Amino acid sequence: MSEVTQGSKILEDQLKLMDEKYLELRAKLDFARNFFSTTIKKIKIESQELRIKYAHASGGVLLDHVKIPKTTSFDVLPSAPSKKRSCSNNYFDQ
Repeated sequence: MSEVTQGSKILEDQLKLMDEKYLELRAKLDFARNFFSTTIKKIKIESQELRIKYAHASGGVLLDHVKIPKTTSFDVLPSAPSKKRSCSNNYFDQ
């Protein structure tokens, strides 16, 4: 009978430890959720302000109506022509 009570006590202690760990993890997740939520709200407000500033600076053109070219001046390296290999038993060529 004492073995059953000792086993019960061990299981109860393990359950309490798991509850503590769960509450700790839950608090960390809640903090992260709140932190990122406020960060996203701040970034949204900042982006709206920047969009308004851009519209004023560009004479009323909204960013939604600006066409982005397919090739930009940011392309540093031109695409190199592909070379055919004489040996095709490479694993990646299959």
